[in-house]
Parts: sequence; structure tokens; C-alpha cells
Amino acid sequence: MTALGPFETNPQIAVAVSGGSDSIALVILADKWARLNGGDVTALTVNHNLREGSAKEVAQVGNWLAKRRIKHVVLSWEGKKPITGIQQAARDERYRLMDQWCQRNYVLHLLLGHTQDDQAETLLMRLERGSGPDGLAAMSVQRELNNCRLLRPVLDCSRNTLRNFLEYQRQDWLDDPSNCDGRFLRTHLRHWIVDAGLSPEELTKRTKRYGLARKAAEYEANRTMALGGSFFSAGYARIKISCLTCVSEDVALLVIARLIAIVGGLFYKPSRTSVKRLYKRVIIGSNAKMTLGRCLLRIFGAYLEVYRERRNLPDPVIFEAGRSIIWDGRFELVFGRVPLETRGNLYLQSLSRRDWYGSRVEKQNFRFEDYIPTFALAGLPALYDDRGIVTVPHLEYCRNGQWLDNSIETGINKVCFRPYSSVSFGSFCVD
Repeated sequence: MTALGPFETNPQIAVAVSGGSDSIALVILADKWARLNGGDVTALTVNHNLREGSAKEVAQVGNWLAKRRIKHVVLSWEGKKPITGIQQAARDERYRLMDQWCQRNYVLHLLLGHTQDDQAETLLMRLERGSGPDGLAAMSVQRELNNCRLLRPVLDCSRNTLRNFLEYQRQDWLDDPSNCDGRFLRTHLRHWIVDAGLSPEELTKRTKRYGLARKAAEYEANRTMALGGSFFSAGYARIKISCLTCVSEDVALLVIARLIAIVGGLFYKPSRTSVKRLYKRVIIGSNAKMTLGRCLLRIFGAYLEVYRERRNLPDPVIFEAGRSIIWDGRFELVFGRVPLETRGNLYLQSLSRRDWYGSRVEKQNFRFEDYIPTFALAGLPALYDDRGIVTVPHLEYCRNGQWLDNSIETGINKVCFRPYSSVSFGSFCVD
């Protein structure tokens, strides 16, 4: 833990605990460290509600932690689940729930129990997918979420080492059935590593070499973004094409991928292969519009512009006074009081250009339409009722009065561009 510091006095630590051997060992070790340093640990377990018996497993984890006097909080993934890409969706939701809990409880550090074995599997998965040097660096020992630092203190430990520790502690653990599910690539790779007699330790040495190369590339990518990139509060971005052509291809690919992740509201960058195809079109000056990672890209003059694509936008969100949400992975919004003269249901959804241009007669005051490109309009959040548009914060439009009139309730107290992916690359950390 010292290597991941500095930590505040009396550190407050959250630990992601699934019940598996890695996370159970980590929370015990973290609790011992926190107590020695006058701090406190809270174990966070996410119930994905994906299979029968999950609630019973969560209760078992709670019983184990209670015996060790470790605080335990259960977070639930509610609502509709995707049919495909379930592992990725579950991981994204897990991080989102834990990150939000850390924000609400003023916790700066979230620990994950990824081990040397996980790192080796990640390397092979990315090799199989054709990742470049940045992907082959696998997992960083630390990175930032929106509201906390994500730390992996046992990334250099083998799973067997942690299980030996648990046996010494006379502590049981749960075996996740999905680890034996042949539908998932990671399961096949786990068995292949054993069958091939490969050493996770040797495989992870390769990730460290790639990690050093990634750190150097990220430094250049940050410099390129600072020199040529622009980001706008309406959720779009652009970069000078000349800044992409004067750096190496690896750096240019990193920059484009990060722009797409930011504007697309993604946790992770799109694949190197898909970004490379797009990059080649940019280099030859293609006039055609391009799409990738929920984004629309186009060349306009000396710039590559990136906008949110007009599809796969969020489902309507029911208005709830005082509620704070992250909308579309890009905007943080806080609902205010119900606006006057609204009719029927009140909900937030993406702005429809048809609605906007079709309701000119209702416009009383809006100032910024001329400053926001048409391509960006469809990615803006707007408050609707049964009559149509009520409020569009980015256009400073409110149907029932002037936007800057403090006596008028607009229904949205706050909106800011706060994407899941940060603008700069937090330096990749190699333990």
C-alpha cells in the first residue's frame, strides 16, 4: 500500500469484494493496514441480479466480514440487462455503482483484487484481439475514476499466494460459477495457461515492458491534446489534423481513441484496429463522415471534429426533483423543481432536432444555438413534457420564460460536461 500512496491521515478505504479468494484476501489485508494507520475499510459488494442464488452468496460474504468487524455495503444492479456483452456491461455498472458510492461517502481510494493471474489473462486476451502496445500493457496498478482512485495492490501477487494466506487465516471463499463458463474467452485462456505450462509471472513481465512504452506514448498524447485539442461544454470536441500528422501513428491513435471515448461517453477506448482504419481515412483527407464508438467524426477545414452520434442515445429518464444523474456517460445533471405550466409526464431525453426546428413559434429566448454546430444538437439533454420541449440548458431555452430570469423554474439546476473518460491520460502506472 505504501507504494500506492500518499494517503491521508486516518485513510478511508473501499474494497470491492465479490466473495472470491482474491477479493476476500485483499479486504482482510487492507483492513489490517487501515487499522494500523488509524483508518477504516468498507467492503463493497455488487449484486448484479443475474442468476439465482446471488443474494445468498452476498449474505454469506456479509457474515464472513461481520465476524471480522469489517463494514459491508451491498450495491444492486437494477433494471434491464443486455442480452449480449453481459460481462462488459456488468463490469461497467459495477464500477459506476462503486464510484458513486465513493463520491457520496467521501472515499478517495477504491481497491480491486486483481492478481498476477488476471494480468496474464488480460495480456493474452488483448493479444488475441490485436491490441497495440498500450493495450498489451494490460492493467495499470492505479487509475482514476470520476470520483476516486482505483488501486490494485495485489497485482504482483499470484492467486495461489493469496489462497495460501486465506488457508492460514482459516477463511473460506466463494468460487464464481462464471469462471468455469465456456462461453467466455477468459475462461478458455485460464485453462490454456495451465495446460501450456505457462507462468503468469513470466507473462506479466511482458506487460511491464509494454507499460513503460505506454507511459511514454501517453506523455506525447497529452502534449498533442494540449497543443491541438478543444473540448466544448455542449459535449463535442475537435483537434487540429496537423497535430495528428506530426506525431507517431501510435500516439495519433491514442489521441483519436481518447476523443471518441470522451465524446461517446465510454469507459474504455474503442479497439486499436477500428481506430486505425479511421485514422487512415483522416490522413488521406476523406470528406466522408465516419462513425465509431457512438461518435460521428468529420473533417472540417483544418480540424477533425467529433460529435455524439444520433443513435444508441439514452432512454428517457423520469424527472425527479433534486435527483443527480450522469446522463449518457457525458453530462452531470441535477434536477430542480417542477417548471410551471408543464403538462403530463416530465422526463429527460436527447434533444430531437425535428422537435427543435419544428417549434420555432414557441421560442422566447435562446442565445447559443448559433454557436453550437448542428451535429451537436442531437447529443444534448433536454427536458420534455407531453407538449414537447420544456428546457434545453445548453441553448439557454426555457419554454415558460427567460432563461436568466431567476424567478423562473427551468427544471434543471445544474448541467456540466463530465465524461467518464478524462481529457488527459492519467499516467499509466507500472509497479
